[in-house]
Amino acid sequence: MLLLAAPLAAQAQVTFSRTALGRTDCGTTSGDDLVINWTSTVTESGQVFAANSDKFRILVSLAANCPTGDTTTALAEDQTATGLSQSYPVSPSDFLLTAGITCGTADTIYVCVSLYGSNGTTLKGAAVSSSIKYDLTAPPVPINVTVAPGDKALYVTWSAGTGGTVAADHYEVTMTALDAGGSPGAVHGTQSFTGTSGRYSGLVNGVTYQATVVAVSAGGNASAASAVNAAAKGTPAPVMDYWDQYLKAGGKDPGGCGGGPAGALSLLGLAALLRVARRRS
Repeated sequence: MLLLAAPLAAQAQVTFSRTALGRTDCGTTSGDDLVINWTSTVTESGQVFAANSDKFRILVSLAANCPTGDTTTALAEDQTATGLSQSYPVSPSDFLLTAGITCGTADTIYVCVSLYGSNGTTLKGAAVSSSIKYDLTAPPVPINVTVAPGDKALYVTWSAGTGGTVAADHYEVTMTALDAGGSPGAVHGTQSFTGTSGRYSGLVNGVTYQATVVAVSAGGNASAASAVNAAAKGTPAPVMDYWDQYLKAGGKDPGGCGGGPAGALSLLGLAALLRVARRRS
């Protein structure tokens, strides 16, 4: 972010409701899917600029420098200053059209917010700017999807795909119920995760599910779904915690990590239970 230079005192910044625009937004013709936010503490003669009916001009450009006087790139020429913090909603299609970007182009778009006097012609200080990436590329397909049973849940792990140029912003895991013959049935739903593992909750014990994972970029571009294989199938079931299993088996040591022979034996007993639990799962 750049700092706004203006008489006496100034500080401003531009942020966005999203970190990038994706190809799914390119064809959008309505809706306020992108919001430009900015803040300022510009004062003049001891008064906040808004008291003087100052105006903001919001421009978008492919050029890194802010073309303050170029109204052909203006999203808003006379956005009235109503306070120190303001926002301006815009549909992605209008945003891209003003910047001169089409669906076949990928680039960085610079957004510049300039402060003008109430007459709309007197520029007060320099413009404040930031940039947003227009991203046409989807992340690579996730690989190595595996599941493990939980109580009314499945623990899903996967690896990021290889060979892509765009990293995943988050992942979406979809569970599909399988019938007795192993054929796909109803889609249970989709849950989002920011890492490469997660607990997919809300499932039904005793029902077998197939997990598929999709990688999604910051611009909203989704990869193809992960491959369907046996490792990505699982059946939720009541699962006793390993510590509960240790206590049920007669463990006495609080926490299983006490000193002396009792602590050592408890650790050995817990390790044995872990091996049994893994074989059963």
